[in-house]
Amino acid sequence: MQIIESCYICTTPFQIITATVMACEKKEVADVYIVPQFIGADNYCNRLKKLNVFRKVVLVDSDQFEKYKRFKNGFFRAAGIVVNYIRINKVVRSILLKDTLYDNIYISSKANIGRLICLYHLKHRPKTIISYFDDGEGSYNNERLYTPKTGDYIIRRVIFGKRSIDLSKTIYLYSPELFKTIHTQSGMIIKKIKTWHNDSEMLSKINTLCDYDEKKGIEEDVIFLDTLAEDVFNKDYVSKYYRIQDQINDLFRGNIVYKKHPRDNKKSDPDKRIYCYDSIPFEVICANCDMSKKIIITTSSTAVATPKILFDAEPVIVMMFNFVHWKNKDTGDKEKYYSALMRVYNDKNKFYSPHNKKEFFKCLTELKNRIINYTEDTNEQ
Repeated sequence: MQIIESCYICTTPFQIITATVMACEKKEVADVYIVPQFIGADNYCNRLKKLNVFRKVVLVDSDQFEKYKRFKNGFFRAAGIVVNYIRINKVVRSILLKDTLYDNIYISSKANIGRLICLYHLKHRPKTIISYFDDGEGSYNNERLYTPKTGDYIIRRVIFGKRSIDLSKTIYLYSPELFKTIHTQSGMIIKKIKTWHNDSEMLSKINTLCDYDEKKGIEEDVIFLDTLAEDVFNKDYVSKYYRIQDQINDLFRGNIVYKKHPRDNKKSDPDKRIYCYDSIPFEVICANCDMSKKIIITTSSTAVATPKILFDAEPVIVMMFNFVHWKNKDTGDKEKYYSALMRVYNDKNKFYSPHNKKEFFKCLTELKNRIINYTEDTNEQ
């Protein structure tokens, strides 16, 4: 029996989780290459090695190939990419395990290292099968996520030929239903990634991988997924946003927790209960509790889709998307995404998207009363 050798290329904790799930399901001889684009990548590598899911776990030293990213000038950044294309044999051979060419490559992000590994195989082993796998909102919203931009398109076509423009038509997703709701005429081949939260052995692996234990769970009924206010809102709206947060906090006091944006390094408000385990992915938090009984409030965090997409769980979702003042008015893609998410919800009454602040707080007050009534009924039983 022929041994199939595969590799996964990951740049985020979510991708590492998904690669682990897929590798266990496929039972291929697989290696994983982790590009350290996030804090704690070395810790993930060390914990992943102990799980014995992959033959080899490789932490890629990407700095030596991506020095061009330090340039702000677009010309110099483009030149750096071209140099890597021309030197692709030397670059990729210094990354891959010695003399290794894979039968299958699974790639999620558009990161430079993954692209180089794919193009190298296209050049030296054209029969390698390249597949994409779930990278969150972008994988669902943008069917052309992996299509190169004009300059890269021309350079690839010249150096690597026509096939380098479209490396794969196959994508592995947690929710093919959501993808097909957004793209009704897609030419992509969609394959489903299995749900893993009900598999005790797999859940244990993922919890170990992400350093999760019971004390890191969320017991509160309400979760507020925060954003980087200064980056996404008009300058005059930022203070209003924080006042709305204060009002929400007063309404649900003692029963709400705030999950900060991963890149938010501001000092936390001592009056708010902040989820303090920053390194724990939201996907893992969701896998370890009954999300169908939670309420999630957010302006635009795509993580609200996580419970439904990964685990077919339907928390109450309350979006602030329609009435906050965005810095960038072009929000069409996100609107399309949230609209599709609502359509795949079985219980449409659990998805709220108020059009103004008055409607928003009316909705929250009703939800608070529902929590109080449920608690009282439970205590009487």
